[in-house]
Amino acid sequence: MPLTKPSALVNNLGETYSDYRKTLKPSLWRPWVEIGIALSLMAGNLTLLVYAIPLGSAAATPAWLLATTANGYLIAFCALFIHEASHYNLARSRLLNDLFCNLIIGTLIGLEVSNYRRVHTQHHRLLGQPTDPERSYFTPLSKQFLIESTTGIRVVKVAATYVSLLRNKTANKDHNSLGPKQMFVWLQAAILHLAIITTLYLTAGLMAALSWIVTMAVVFPFFASVRQVLEHRAESANSAIDYGTTAHGETHRMFGTGLLASTLGGAGFNRHLLHHWDPSVSYTRLPEVERFILGSPSRSELQLHYTTYSKVFKALYEQ
Repeated sequence: MPLTKPSALVNNLGETYSDYRKTLKPSLWRPWVEIGIALSLMAGNLTLLVYAIPLGSAAATPAWLLATTANGYLIAFCALFIHEASHYNLARSRLLNDLFCNLIIGTLIGLEVSNYRRVHTQHHRLLGQPTDPERSYFTPLSKQFLIESTTGIRVVKVAATYVSLLRNKTANKDHNSLGPKQMFVWLQAAILHLAIITTLYLTAGLMAALSWIVTMAVVFPFFASVRQVLEHRAESANSAIDYGTTAHGETHRMFGTGLLASTLGGAGFNRHLLHHWDPSVSYTRLPEVERFILGSPSRSELQLHYTTYSKVFKALYEQ
């Protein structure tokens, strides 16, 4: 059963959600603190790699695995904040919101926020429909999916789909999004990653340089793709059905507040149902939205959606 619409919800104290929502101003410092911590951890992992590799395989192999996997996970975490920026919740000024996002997140993952915003708006409007542009959940969580995700095949497919969307003038209101802003963000990203790879190669050799390549081409896309499948693919979905032609239907989940849920589902993705319920509320205030609903007649409906990423993975794998 879907939750009562925000405009109609009243809690058990008689307070309307419409009035309560006016108090939910975003915390503008929290996202940058979380991004800063993630970037600092990445730098620490790379430093570990540079110092461990010269010590030989006994230290190099575990350091390589740790740095490569952890950095891919941390980049997937940082990438989630472009979603917060797409709803103008990273700065008071919309201009600064986009500028800071493109400078930090855009340079890291190659996405320009105004383009992402166009695509993501379509996702909200078309969730569960064959035309949803954010469609990783159309694909079953199978051995093939995992193989493609861990060999770089999936990142090529996703990138090709995204570029196709940006070229699609109809989807972008007669505006080809492959313009100067996107090109500049791609240039920034290319410079950053080439600089990291070159520095790692010159300071610690080929093995260190390959770590960053695998981080960006395999580990980061793997976590990003799996996360979206876990958020939106229904347990009743049929792997024999092509959801690019047949409607999948809307599926929402709540993943809790543990370490895994708060990092794999960072920036509020662990409460993704609530974001789709009221998209413009900052993730920094979603705990308060959750408490409001739990104190309303919709409590039982919300509780039906609580789960964990691991439970959903087990339910969806080879479904």
